Amino acid sequence: MVTKATTHVRPDRALHPGKMLGWELRARHITRAAFAAAIGLQRTSLTDIILGSAPITSGVAAGLERELETPAYLWLNLQVSYDEDLRRLNPKQ
Repeated sequence: MVTKATTHVRPDRALHPGKMLGWELRARHITRAAFAAAIGLQRTSLTDIILGSAPITSGVAAGLERELETPAYLWLNLQVSYDEDLRRLNPKQ
């Protein structure tokens, strides 16, 4: 008989990738307004991402890759990990 190995991982918290983006912009001394313009977003849209109220989409990830020279897949994987952590923290939703 084959049994399934299951792992029940429950994170302590979920960290939105926008928070990491905010840290990165601060470390590079880039203003939100300048960066938003560079990637083709409104400043308020970028702020929503940094505050965690909007996701990093594939289009945004492409802009991040172009301007920060970090792979788009990194940002998309961070977003997926965040979404999955939220699901694990709130399994009923």
